[in-house]
Amino acid sequence: MLSARSVAARDRSSAISSDVAAAASIAGDISQDLKSGYLLGATPAKLQVSELFGTFRSAFIIAFAVGIYLPLSTMTPVFVGGVINYFVEVRRSRKIEDVAEKQTDTGVLFCSGLIAGEGIMGVVIAGFAFVAGTKPGGLSFGLHGLAGEAVSFVIFCLLSAYLVMLASKKQVE
Repeated sequence: MLSARSVAARDRSSAISSDVAAAASIAGDISQDLKSGYLLGATPAKLQVSELFGTFRSAFIIAFAVGIYLPLSTMTPVFVGGVINYFVEVRRSRKIEDVAEKQTDTGVLFCSGLIAGEGIMGVVIAGFAFVAGTKPGGLSFGLHGLAGEAVSFVIFCLLSAYLVMLASKKQVE
């Protein structure tokens, strides 16, 4: 079993690896731009200023675009999951490392299963839609408008509560 320290070290190592990969990617892009600029007769100072401007601008635009591109219905579960994770982490920080790690692993496995199940069902529904040649109508169960939204909200709250319970309960070996 990994201790909380080794998990934190692994997470830091992953973050550093991601940073290095992003930096290497940007460096390759910039070196290609500098080469092209040299061939076109641009000065290195202007090329570097342009590269810095482009890098900072793209970082802002990507963050802005993700917020616009993804609908609120997609971002709400992500936000709620982050809030649940925060409260579980606060509660688990007071516990023994091995117990806390098992609790986190259980919550991550549950959420991973939900994500994988949603992806698999998306493929299955797309297959049925392809065979039928029509757009799927969905499963309304006869509930429309406010009643359907209320039932969906209650199910979402129950799943969230189950996730908190699952990630917080003591694991028996």
